[in-house]
Amino acid sequence: MYELKTLLPAFDITVPKCMYAMKSLALKRDGGTPEAENASAMTKLEERQEVVIKQLHELRNQLQSMRSSLNVCGKTIQHTQPRGEVYESLPDIVINAHPKFIPYALLAIKNIWKDVFNIDVKCYSHSTIVSLDQEAIEFQKQITANNSSVKSPGIKVTLIWKNTEHTEMISSPTMYVPIYGEVNIIRYLARVGPQDYRYEDTTYSNDIDVILDICYQLLRCQTAKSMQPLLRSLNNRLQKQKYFTGDQLSIADVAVCSSIRRMPAAAKNLTENMNKWLTRVKQVTLI
Repeated sequence: MYELKTLLPAFDITVPKCMYAMKSLALKRDGGTPEAENASAMTKLEERQEVVIKQLHELRNQLQSMRSSLNVCGKTIQHTQPRGEVYESLPDIVINAHPKFIPYALLAIKNIWKDVFNIDVKCYSHSTIVSLDQEAIEFQKQITANNSSVKSPGIKVTLIWKNTEHTEMISSPTMYVPIYGEVNIIRYLARVGPQDYRYEDTTYSNDIDVILDICYQLLRCQTAKSMQPLLRSLNNRLQKQKYFTGDQLSIADVAVCSSIRRMPAAAKNLTENMNKWLTRVKQVTLI
């Protein structure tokens, strides 16, 4: 092969006297090379591994002899797991609501989930509210009652009566990003609540979202005339079904029932089919 010129010729470099001399990194103290040092370290590591493996085998043999002498069964104990879902406590949330716009959906969800998921509610009044009317007082009495059979709370809710235009929920006190509207609060609770009420992965997820949007528009109606097309749309979606998604109560039924409860004018324009549905839902939600 041909020879190459030296890329780094051996120049005589004058080192300043202010710097201290360092030993060569390419040589050991005894003059050995780094490759020899690495090989020696690897050999020592393999020897230590062999010793550890030998000790583990001896320990295993001792345990087997103890098990045979004590007549212990070799099968491991099978721990039975309790049926049902186990829910961890979620971060506390705060809901600001005006006494004239009572969030009945919160009470309905609390009653429906009482056997699987506890919603612990505490109520307070803001300085902007002088007094509560009888309807708000009765709602407060029901929402703060402990009717859950679940010992540990799933989520703690602080309900503050406040002179606010929209019902709003705050899930993080450090990042004040409110969620506006009772319908969107229902969406949030449906995502953190029991698995049976999480509808994102179901075949009727789009139908539920459309019904929730109709409820949002219904709560913004000012006249009975503006409510009629929305109520007709709900009636067409219900048809002859027991509930909006079939034979099982869903979060859509809770939203529609709460919206009608908040707007007495809407209840007067319900069809016979919707009235029968409303009676069935009220027996479950207790609102």
